[in-house]
Amino acid sequence: MRRFAISSWSLDGALNGGLPLLDVPAAMAAHGIGTLELCHFHLPSTDAEYLAAFRQTLAASGIELYR
Repeated sequence: MRRFAISSWSLDGALNGGLPLLDVPAAMAAHGIGTLELCHFHLPSTDAEYLAAFRQTLAASGIELYR
């Protein structure tokens, strides 16, 4: 299976410029990108609530997290 993916590193300017990471999965899905490679430093929080919300946005958008 071929994957069309994006790394959060390529969004560094946008993420550091105010784009919330939680908005990224929906934007990816809208552009036909199905896989996200996430750089750990782009996570604004590692608390359980934030990670659950992030997992939910990935699932709702149909985005696979590449590990």
